[in-house]
Amino acid sequence: MAKIEKIQGKAVSKIFEELQQKKLPLNLYTKDEKHKSIVYIVDIRKVRRMSHFLIRFKNSFHNAFEDIDSQKLHFDFTGSDKIKYAFETNVSQIMEDTLWIHFPESVHRYQR
Repeated sequence: MAKIEKIQGKAVSKIFEELQQKKLPLNLYTKDEKHKSIVYIVDIRKVRRMSHFLIRFKNSFHNAFEDIDSQKLHFDFTGSDKIKYAFETNVSQIMEDTLWIHFPESVHRYQR
């Protein structure tokens, strides 16, 4: 059984910086899991003291985001340490082919 560690605070920011710098892929799922995609963090920005990460998506995925304000997005990825991580969060805004996504309050690390 996997042990789940809850990562919070500045450690969350470090994880996202590593995801961006090392160009590690994230699996993105809508809540209903009808839409899945592999995405990469293209930028990290702070707006009104709130951190966001930005991802781009394909036009074919655009329909999944029509009612995005009412649903959480689920992400998981394998870190450079070969351990699985997962989190969920909300979209802040959509600009053309880019989603601005709030940093999650916590990220779960699944250790064996």
